[in-house]
Amino acid sequence: MRMVPLFLVLVLPSVVWADLDHERFRSFEDRPITQIRFYGNNATKDFIITRELDLEVGDRLSLAALDKAYRNLENLGIFGSIQVYALDDEEGVTLGFRFREMPSFVPYVAFGYTEENGLSLGPAISSVNLTGRAIRTSGRLLLGGTTTFLLYLKYPWIARDYRLSLDLTAAHLVRDDKLNEFEETSDEFSPSIGRYLGEKGRLEVKLSFFRMHADRAGKTLSTDNTDHLFRVGGAIGWDSRDSRRAPSHGWQHELEVIASFGDGEFVTTSIDIRRFHRVAAKQTIFLGGLASHQTGTVGVDVPEYFQYRLGGANSIRGYDVEELGKTLFGKNQIIGTFEYQITLLPLVAYSFFKWSAALGFQLAFFADTGIAWSRSGEFSEERWKTGFGFGLRLLVPGSEMVRFDVGFNSDGDVRVHLGSWFKWTAQRFRLR
Repeated sequence: MRMVPLFLVLVLPSVVWADLDHERFRSFEDRPITQIRFYGNNATKDFIITRELDLEVGDRLSLAALDKAYRNLENLGIFGSIQVYALDDEEGVTLGFRFREMPSFVPYVAFGYTEENGLSLGPAISSVNLTGRAIRTSGRLLLGGTTTFLLYLKYPWIARDYRLSLDLTAAHLVRDDKLNEFEETSDEFSPSIGRYLGEKGRLEVKLSFFRMHADRAGKTLSTDNTDHLFRVGGAIGWDSRDSRRAPSHGWQHELEVIASFGDGEFVTTSIDIRRFHRVAAKQTIFLGGLASHQTGTVGVDVPEYFQYRLGGANSIRGYDVEELGKTLFGKNQIIGTFEYQITLLPLVAYSFFKWSAALGFQLAFFADTGIAWSRSGEFSEERWKTGFGFGLRLLVPGSEMVRFDVGFNSDGDVRVHLGSWFKWTAQRFRLR
């Protein structure tokens, strides 16, 4: 489960930072770069910016390289706005980059929402640029439908000379698992080390310790009502999206294989394929497919609470997860998603005191289809479910977006869904 930071309040509109205006720079193309200057990066280290530019003094300026540099800086997610300018000099061209940084630390009231457990609220603090090195950290305590204590750290570049990254999640969760009919008390500690492969490839090694305690007998694999699972594996991916915040073109793929051992022994394989295709200005088609397979037998090798239960905001919209999830579930799943996205408001920089953050707004029409199964006989045409509808998305820093969807199913029922993160990101989370 992920929560949405709500710290962007009482802000004043500033400047719209969209794609680079190539016409402004066309007259400087193929001229040597004589200087590169930075302004406004009061917290961010110069070398963090320099390594994303892939431009050096002496290089000849190309619009493609400048556009790539802008996108790399934007994808860091630490600047509310970025302005680029070029100045003519006798020997070539001087490039300047002016930044409005997001706040270094932000205390705020966070909320979490799931259709199964409802709303949770609590104090939180986050940083998207710890020590000026684009390190993301957050900590929060939520109370309500779910009691959650969560610490998260993402260090995108551990050392200057090595393209290694570190992700670390530590969580404690107490909630009423209505679908599996027990009260869950779980703990998770999950570090991972990533390695960039060229510009678009990524390799990741993942480790995890997971503890699940149930308040009722028969819900865990172990007889003492507490399962301990150690997990190790890896993932390889490809990401050619033109933007992390609001992609409109490109691919994003991942193959992940995780082996679990301890009280359970099984291997989970997930194949995630995503395509963004720009069809017109401010209009994008998204196609996504997720297939997950787990070896072993449910209740013997695979815990029952690790089954996929479909329905709700993060799998098949138009269905209530507490209804469909009780009939359409299993250790394996396939989910397909189509969305037609229309940008109503491009990412706009808003300023509050000396800081800045970007917000955007989208309208989307969607269709989801999927199936979950454990035994081969359950993989049948009549078990596939499909929902469709429309929704609004508020693009926010920290959790990608807040989603409000209205879904319809084949029985003519209407469901309203609230979610955070991209739907195709959220459907990878363990808790549906």
